[in-house]
Amino acid sequence: MNRQIIHTFSRKILLCCIAFIGFLNVGNSHAAFPFDLDSGVVFTEINVPGLASFMASMEETATLEAGISGGTVILRSDRTNIWPRSSGQNGAGDLSCCNANAWAFIQVDGVWHGATWEFLRVGSTTRDLSALRGPGHLRFAPLGNYVARTGDVVGFMVAGITRNRLSFNNIRERSNIVFVRIGGGVVDPSELGFFPEGEEPVDASNNLSPGVLNLLLDN
Repeated sequence: MNRQIIHTFSRKILLCCIAFIGFLNVGNSHAAFPFDLDSGVVFTEINVPGLASFMASMEETATLEAGISGGTVILRSDRTNIWPRSSGQNGAGDLSCCNANAWAFIQVDGVWHGATWEFLRVGSTTRDLSALRGPGHLRFAPLGNYVARTGDVVGFMVAGITRNRLSFNNIRERSNIVFVRIGGGVVDPSELGFFPEGEEPVDASNNLSPGVLNLLLDN
């Protein structure tokens, strides 16, 4: 077989392998969470049966701006005065004053876990950072003694009420998830390896130095 033909054929095989590696990288990316809640996250409120599928069915209608200022978590949602009030009696508390739950997502051993940590009154946009702890506020089984620490990255979300029981739910809607570094600022999802499905800028050739890639292609 002609040497030039062999070289061209080998070059095509190599490029196909690189493309296939890139495809594998896309397949292994975190395409679902945080853009969808149907996979890639573990819901830890074990006292609420069916919570995972219920949350996955929620429509993302609210836009959330989140941050931390001093000892306050800011959860500014454009639905804070729009979502209807809940109903029911949560222990001694009347839920008719509330229309949302504050959610936190924290990574444990490479897996993201999500749980509610506060009720939000109609119009409420702040909560104390000190409340971001387990197990009383943050129902994190893997982090029962969790207390928010400087440097931790926490994903924040607001959603219709599901804390303690699904029958309290007032609306099947939620906000986007905003990641914040405690003691820092908002963290872009791409910095955590998250990209919307189909938008991840994966270039497998970046895994090879230019010199190595040229050597493979030129020989």
